[in-house]
Amino acid sequence: MYSLHETLGLLEMAVQNNVHIFCLPPHTTHMLQPLDRSVFGPFNKQYNEACSEFLAKSAYHVVNKGSFPALFRKAWDNEVSGQNIVSGFRARGIVPFNPQAVPAAAYQPSAATDTEQATKYAVSTLPDFCLGKCIFKTPPTIRFDVAALF
Repeated sequence: MYSLHETLGLLEMAVQNNVHIFCLPPHTTHMLQPLDRSVFGPFNKQYNEACSEFLAKSAYHVVNKGSFPALFRKAWDNEVSGQNIVSGFRARGIVPFNPQAVPAAAYQPSAATDTEQATKYAVSTLPDFCLGKCIFKTPPTIRFDVAALF
């Protein structure tokens, strides 16, 4: 658990920079992290393919500090785009807000944490989103400027 002082400082900085912070409900990060499947998964696959192609070209090729930037750039250029980023947020129901994007079963504790105590706090419907200590029934409006990312 974070101390109030650290959390308050983070929230104040976020407000000053027009950054909206919301927390992911417990046991849901595998379903709600918007960039895992739409950006990082495809990027990782493309990077591995770029490395395999590079290594297959010569027995003398190695992935090191000298070759890494070009391999990284090739994967980045092929897989990281504004369209992929927006797609991840849409697919997870974050922007635009769509509570049906993730099945209610995803909010249940996993088998590893399915104890009496964890089950007591499990929610069978979409939980409230939170912004710092404030609880909302719907998430705050999020303006997403893809052009500013590039």
